[in-house]
Amino acid sequence: MHTFYTIRYPPPNSQKGGEDSQPIRVTNKAMESLLFCIVHSIEFQSPLQPSRPQLGSSIGSSGKDSITDDEAYVRPVENSSMLLGNVTYVSRSKHKPSVLASLHTAVEAARAIQIPDKSSQVPFELRVRLLRRHRGWLWHDSRPLVEWVFRMAKTREEFSFSTTHGDASERLRPRTSPRATNAHANVLRATGGGGAHSRSREEGLVCSNDPEQIRQVLQFILKHSYDAIDLNTYADFRSGELIFDVSVQEV
Repeated sequence: MHTFYTIRYPPPNSQKGGEDSQPIRVTNKAMESLLFCIVHSIEFQSPLQPSRPQLGSSIGSSGKDSITDDEAYVRPVENSSMLLGNVTYVSRSKHKPSVLASLHTAVEAARAIQIPDKSSQVPFELRVRLLRRHRGWLWHDSRPLVEWVFRMAKTREEFSFSTTHGDASERLRPRTSPRATNAHANVLRATGGGGAHSRSREEGLVCSNDPEQIRQVLQFILKHSYDAIDLNTYADFRSGELIFDVSVQEV
């Protein structure tokens, strides 16, 4: 019997109050960029089936520049977003339509989550479930293989990394409202000033779209893509049809 794995971020064994125990903080403006970054990174690390090779068809000219559809599908592509502090991540050159459709639905659901009037944030979870689907002449079945669960917090725009950090590029820094300025000042006082020793605590409490935190998430995905999945399930990823089910829910 195969085991269904659940991988959680932050990890359950992370030290409470530590930098790696904080939820992923994101603003509505950067929601699409961040969710695409996370899901496409998981997709790239998953042993997805490449598209069927089509003999005789190629992209580009003949000779060394000739590339089959199969090879083009697994070609890595670098991506970055100014909304995420120009963090670079790698994705596949082509995405299955089902992945993109599920991802777009999750983005719209996350954007629709409302922050309470008297609060600066609202917690939610991003769930990325991978299922194997087999089809027969008269039947089909699907079985979950692994689920990634990311604990996140949607915050107001004034708490974004570029807004709360004065040492960021002024060209990328949006205008800061008085309330954001006061909130940032209060955090600095609570953490003992704005020195290097208080930087991580400050960012963990306030900042969203933080490039440093996003890089930690990408490292987490890279580390656990294979470590947390039993090797016996590798054949399951390569057989049948691999389905991505992306969803968000308030917690």
